[in-house]
Amino acid sequence: MSALGYEPTTFPNGAPPNGFVERRQARFLAAYAEYGMISRAARWAKCTRWSHQEWMKDPTYARRFKEAGDKFTQKVEDTLHLVGVHGLSGRFCTKESRFSSGEGRCLRIGVRRLILMRIAEARMPERYKQRVEQVNIQDIDPEKLSPEILDKLA
Repeated sequence: MSALGYEPTTFPNGAPPNGFVERRQARFLAAYAEYGMISRAARWAKCTRWSHQEWMKDPTYARRFKEAGDKFTQKVEDTLHLVGVHGLSGRFCTKESRFSSGEGRCLRIGVRRLILMRIAEARMPERYKQRVEQVNIQDIDPEKLSPEILDKLA
């Protein structure tokens, strides 16, 4: 697991895993915290996705799996902040940079940002959901509206 920069200390009290299954679980959880994908984590841990489903029956493993998911969610949020402040390449994609580096590069950065936002919406809907409220105008009672809203509607 050192290839990902993680040591398999995802067990309670930081104890190292001592069995074959525990080492696989630790590798799986570390890879899941890095990638956020069960299939890729299973491939990295050299186990099957069905092994993970069996392990989920153990409440301590389920708790550790949730903690690994929280680590990945924090990574997504940190990446969103980094992209929002600095852009993916460390600078914003401006009109001038489109001509110098090719227009396709800016499009790819936009697609990456869109995908990153969709991941954030899925993992943290309470913070990143799309907030659009649609109201049928025929269902609104004009007597209950304030004068400011009536002016905006007019």
